[in-house]
Amino acid sequence: MKYQLEITTLLVPVNVHQLFEKCEWPELNSFDKEMVENYFSDLVNGIQTDEALDDWKLTVVLYIGTYLGASHISIRKHGITDTATKEKVLTIGIPLPCSKTVRWGVKKKERFTGKTPDESYRRNNRLLPVYFAKYDTMGTYIEDNIRIALLNLFEVGFTLKGYKVKKR
Repeated sequence: MKYQLEITTLLVPVNVHQLFEKCEWPELNSFDKEMVENYFSDLVNGIQTDEALDDWKLTVVLYIGTYLGASHISIRKHGITDTATKEKVLTIGIPLPCSKTVRWGVKKKERFTGKTPDESYRRNNRLLPVYFAKYDTMGTYIEDNIRIALLNLFEVGFTLKGYKVKKR
């Protein structure tokens, strides 16, 4: 199985009035992406899968910043599976606080786009609590919670085509 990590955000850019190519998301520059990618590579290198999954690709999409008031990491339980292209996509949401919660939080509430999810959200996602006040900077918070989320994803595992994929 091949593994891929994508990092993006659900926040509105700081300078939303400019062309999309010039928009800025400072939160995506507040942490060490290379460290996160190396952690992901180390994590997936130890995963043994059935040879029936050798042609498959798993993409994990990390959303940094979800909806206003979110206080849990959300790991989608089932994701999207495309049997024609042999791809599976799983999503993880890392919430960010606003600056009223902690001093390093997102400055403007208007940058949060998503509405509070409905009840099916709890059924379809594994929720892990976060503790914003434990951290002094956004960067250390994001890095630590990405590690927590990825480790949980692969320790709990998921099923693909009847085969369990998990870190042993």
